[in-house]
Amino acid sequence: MPESATASTFALSPRTKVLRLENGLEVLVLPDHRSPVVSVQGWVKVGSIHESEFLGGGISHLIEHLVFKGTTNFGGQEIAKCVQENGGQLNAYTSFDRTVYWVDAPSDGAERALDVVTDLIFRPKFPENEFEKEKEVIRREIAMGEDDPDRVLSQALFREAFTQHPTRHPVIGYLDAFNQLTLDNVWAFYRRHYVPNNVFLVIVGDITAEQAEAWVREKVGDVPRGMREPVMVPSEPRQLSARNARIGFDSEVTRVDLAWRIPSMTHPDMPVFDVLAKILGRGRSSRLYREIREKRKLAHSVGAWSYTPAHEGLFVLNADTTPDNRDALVYALRDEVEKVVRDGVTSDELEKARRSVQAGLYGGLVTTNGLASQIGSSWMLTGGVDLASSYLEAIEKVDSEAIQRVAAKWLVPSSECLVTVEPESAVAESTEAAAAIGERSASLMPAVNDSSVANGLNVLVGADHTVPLVSLQAAFIAGSQADPAGKSGLCRLVASSLLKGTATRTGEQLVAEIEGLGGSITSGAGNNTISVGAMVMRDDLPLALELLGDVLTHSTFPEEMVANERTAQLQMIKEAADHPVRVAMREARAALYGGSSLAHSALGTEAEVATLGRDDVAGFASNVLTASNGVLAVFGDADASEVQRHADGFIGGLVAGNGRASDVLAATVAPATTAQRIELQESTQQGVVVIAFPGPGVGHPDYLPMQLLNQATSDMASRLFLRIREEQGLAYYVSSTTFLGIGGGMFSFYLGTDPAKLAHAESELREEIKRLVEVGLDEDEFDRARASFRGDLIMGAQSPASLGTKACVDQLLGLGWNAVDHELERLKTITLGDVRAAAARWLHGEGVTVTVQP
Repeated sequence: MPESATASTFALSPRTKVLRLENGLEVLVLPDHRSPVVSVQGWVKVGSIHESEFLGGGISHLIEHLVFKGTTNFGGQEIAKCVQENGGQLNAYTSFDRTVYWVDAPSDGAERALDVVTDLIFRPKFPENEFEKEKEVIRREIAMGEDDPDRVLSQALFREAFTQHPTRHPVIGYLDAFNQLTLDNVWAFYRRHYVPNNVFLVIVGDITAEQAEAWVREKVGDVPRGMREPVMVPSEPRQLSARNARIGFDSEVTRVDLAWRIPSMTHPDMPVFDVLAKILGRGRSSRLYREIREKRKLAHSVGAWSYTPAHEGLFVLNADTTPDNRDALVYALRDEVEKVVRDGVTSDELEKARRSVQAGLYGGLVTTNGLASQIGSSWMLTGGVDLASSYLEAIEKVDSEAIQRVAAKWLVPSSECLVTVEPESAVAESTEAAAAIGERSASLMPAVNDSSVANGLNVLVGADHTVPLVSLQAAFIAGSQADPAGKSGLCRLVASSLLKGTATRTGEQLVAEIEGLGGSITSGAGNNTISVGAMVMRDDLPLALELLGDVLTHSTFPEEMVANERTAQLQMIKEAADHPVRVAMREARAALYGGSSLAHSALGTEAEVATLGRDDVAGFASNVLTASNGVLAVFGDADASEVQRHADGFIGGLVAGNGRASDVLAATVAPATTAQRIELQESTQQGVVVIAFPGPGVGHPDYLPMQLLNQATSDMASRLFLRIREEQGLAYYVSSTTFLGIGGGMFSFYLGTDPAKLAHAESELREEIKRLVEVGLDEDEFDRARASFRGDLIMGAQSPASLGTKACVDQLLGLGWNAVDHELERLKTITLGDVRAAAARWLHGEGVTVTVQP
C-alpha cells in the first residue's frame, strides 16, 4: 500500500475480475491472500420496494427465510450444519432494494460456501410443511419489532417521510398483509426475480479467479436465464409542508428523529450531506455532541446520518432525551442546522470529516466480508466496483460554500419531517409542537514485540503494514467486578468520564485533536476490565500515544461532566429495561451471585448509580489505572522501537502500582446460589424465559469445553433451535449464551415466545438441558461446534484492531497475548468426553429461572 492514502488506494477494478455467464449471471472475484478466509455473497436485486402486487406483505423477506428450509442439495437442517462443519458463518438479509445471502469461511471451505449460497438462491424447495411454521416465526418477529422502540421510530420515520415511494413500507411487511401470502404467491414471486440475470455473485478472499470461475460455471452455468419485466417504482412527489408524528410507547425515554428528504446517491450534492453528517454528528467533538449533549444537556445521545440509496434518501438528526426536554431538543437541533446555513463550517471541521471518511473506508477494506460488501454495494448502485474511489474524490471537493448552499436548498422547514417515540403519558398530555494485501501467517497472531516501559507498563506491538492504520488499546484489570459494595456501575461511570478533560486539555479539545485527523478515541468498561483505545492514521501515532498518556495520567474528572455522564448512565439503565431478555439476564445474574462482585452488570443499578459522585470516580481511577495493573497493545502500521520511545515519553508518568488486581477480584466471588425462580410482569408482547447456571471463569480448564457447548446450542443448527423452534413451533428464538468473569461466570439458556406458550416452551427447554447433562452432545454436534469455534477464531483475527484488543485483554488476564493460537491448538486435542464432563459439572440442578411476560 502507498505511504499516503489517495482515492486511487481504493480502486478495486484493476484487481477484480468480472465474469458474465451466458445466462446473465455476473460474478465479481477479488483474490486477497492476507488471511485464509473467503467470503461468498449472492446479491439478488429484489427487495421490499419491488414487491408490486404484494407490496406491504414482506414477501421478499419471507423468501429469505424460506430458502433455508431446504434446497435440492441440502435438507433444511443441513444448511447451517454444512457451513459450520467447515468452520464458516452464514447469514442473509433483506432490505428495500436487495436480498443478500453470504457465507464466510476458512479458505479450505470455499467451494462448500459457494455450494450453499448458489443452492439457496437457485435451488430452494419451499417445502409445504414448513410454510406456515416459518410464517409464524415471522409473525413473532413482527411482534418483537413492536416491542423495540428504536424499530418503531425507524418505521415511523420512513412512513412519514415517504407518501408514495415504497420505502414507506417496512421490509418485514404489515401483519394483516403478510397473513394473506400463500405458497403459490411465494413461488410466483421467486420465479420472477430469482433468475441469473437478476443476480450477481461476489467472491473475495484466499482463492484464485480461475478457480472461482470454474466452480461458478460448474454449479450455476446451466441455470436458465429468466424473462422478467422491469419493476416500475413510483417516484415521491415534492414535499410542500412539514410533517410531524408522535407515537406513544411504554418507555421512560423520548426518542427523536428530525429528517429531510434529500436527492439520490447519484446526485452531485450527495457527498455534501455525508460530510455535513460527520461535522454535525460524528464523535464527541461534533457540533451536536458539544452543544446539545455537553453544553445544553438536552440529550443523552445525539448524532446525524445520511441515507443515500439509488432513489431519494434522508438526512437525519437523531437523539434521545427525557420527555420534558423534547421540545427544547427539537428547537436546538433546528438551530444547529440554521447555524450551518448562516455561518458555514470551518476548515478544521472539513478536514476532520474528510479524514473520518478516509479512515472509515480503510476500515472496510480489512476483512474479506467488508471487501465483498463494499464491492457488492458499489456494483448494485453504480454497475462498477470503484464507488469508494470516486466517492473520495467527490468528498475532497466539498467546501464550506457547498455545505451552506446544500443546507439552504434541502434542509428547509417546509420539507422537514419530525417523528418522536415517547412515553404514552407524554403523547396524551402534549400539544402538537413545531417541529449515518499481504501474505498469510502460519498463526493467527502476528509476531508481537512484548516489552515494558520504565514504570512497568507491559507494551505489546504487532506490526501489520497492509493499510496505514494503527489501533491502540490500553486495558486495566477492573470492570464491574471491581465496583465497591453499594457502588455498582462505578467502573462504567469512570470509563465514560475519562475523556471529559485533563490537566492540559478540556474534553472538547481532547477529542477535537484526534477526530480532526480522522481518528477516534474511546473508553469503555466490561465485566473484568476498563480500557481506553484509539484508532489513527500511521503518521498520527505519536499524537495518539500522547493523548492516551494524558487521559491515563492527568484526567481531572470535572464534577459537572461526571454528573452529566451519571445522568446518561441512568438513562441507559432505563433503556435496558425496555428489552425483556436483558431484564431477565440481569435478574438471573443478580440471583445467581447475590452479594458477590459478579452480581451486577457494568451499568449497575439505578439506585446505586444515582449516589455516585466525582470523588468516587477519581478515587477508583487512581486505584486501577496503574502501570502494573495494565497492558498497552499497539497493532497495525507501527514500529516497535517508535512505540517504545513514545510510550516511555507519554505514558511513563503512570503510577507503577501494586500489581494486577486479578487475585483480589477472584477472592470476592461468592459461591453461586441456584434453585431460584423469579417471575416478572412487564409491558411486552412476548414471553421470555432465562435458565442460568454458574459457569467457569477466566483461565478455568472448563472454559473451552463450555464454549464448545455454547457453540453447539446457540445457532440455527442446534438441537434447541431445531426441536423447540423448528419442529414444535414453540419459540421465535432459542439459544444459549455465556459471560466470563474473574473467578466465575454464567451459562444461560433463553427463549422468546408467545406468552400463551411460555410454560410449554420452558418445559421443553428443561428437557433439552437435562439431555445435555445426562447424555451430552453427539459426535456430529461436537464436530460442528469445534469447526464453528475454529472459524470464529480465524475470522475474528482479520483486522489489526481485533487482534490487538484480544492480545491486550488475554495478556492482561494472564492467558498470554497469543492465547488465540493456544486455543486453536487445544481444539485439535479436546474430546467429546471433555465437553460431556464439563456440562455435567456446571449444568446440574434447577439453576436460576427468570420469566418475563405481560
